Amino acid sequence: MNEEEKLRAFIKNVRNVSPLVTSRADIIHTERGFEPEDESYSLWLGAFADATNELMETGNSSEIGSIFKFISNQVDIASHLIYEHIDVSFVENLFYKVSVKGVELGWGLLPWNLKELYIKFHGQKPH
Repeated sequence: MNEEEKLRAFIKNVRNVSPLVTSRADIIHTERGFEPEDESYSLWLGAFADATNELMETGNSSEIGSIFKFISNQVDIASHLIYEHIDVSFVENLFYKVSVKGVELGWGLLPWNLKELYIKFHGQKPH
């Protein structure tokens, strides 16, 4: 399997982790002028992060925890291309426009390896 095929398989797996967040990510992605079927994986993964941010506001810790656990496990086994997509498109977009309550919930659920990526980019934890 080449890198593009691995990335395509990764996105397919992300889509299966949370149908609720995937559905919202597809709407966000479409609102930005793309279709879910487009192979604009970095942009779609950013929309998935935005949908995850929205979920933080609902207090659905079980669903958020499942998403974070899946992404965290993928970081540990990812190819360079997938790692970059996780880092730049997902982690860097987490907590954007999230309330203090949502940040507290999300940060408490975020695994250490994703926290490290977040702090590496932003220089601090979200607030």
